[in-house]
Amino acid sequence: MALIPRLHIFLKKPERIEVPGLVLLLSLLVWRLIEREMRQYIEREKRDLPGWKKRRTTRPTTFMLMTKFQGVMIIKVGDTRRLNKPLTEQQREYLLALNVNPNVFVNPGAG
Repeated sequence: MALIPRLHIFLKKPERIEVPGLVLLLSLLVWRLIEREMRQYIEREKRDLPGWKKRRTTRPTTFMLMTKFQGVMIIKVGDTRRLNKPLTEQQREYLLALNVNPNVFVNPGAG
């Protein structure tokens, strides 16, 4: 309850309202572009992708993709980066659909 009266202090100027709105719109655009790319891959390659409950799907969502990568952890020691465990076959399938090199996690320039 105490947070609500303070909120108007930070959003008094229109610019302060516009910026979070712009960030939200850009996030939604990226979210939708990911979905579009996966679905175009399915049409082009006549394949399906991992879905819910160990089933395959031809209508993948970005939320599905995000849940598959939820446990990915990158360990950095000095200048060396590595994954805490190898990518699963499902994760590799999603990366293939997005045309993203699996090494992008350990070598960001590889994407």
